[in-house]
Amino acid sequence: MRDISKWSERMKAPLIKMYGEEGLTAMWSQWVDTLLDMYKNKDGDICKDCLSKIICPTLIIHGNKDAMVAREHPDYLLKHIRHSK
Repeated sequence: MRDISKWSERMKAPLIKMYGEEGLTAMWSQWVDTLLDMYKNKDGDICKDCLSKIICPTLIIHGNKDAMVAREHPDYLLKHIRHSK
């Protein structure tokens, strides 16, 4: 996921337009590093312990063709965030 050259053009083109290729590469690399650090230092728990603290109504949206977020993620969020739809 870190190497944006392996992303589809449809996925990366609007982001490159917004941030430039170098900007997107740098920003995405920092994002991946941050997530890996959180994953390593919290035994793989990036946000699970916070979900029960969400008290506002929450709408979870996930596209069937989403290449970045696996199907189990929105299902998990729906199950663990009170009053979510």
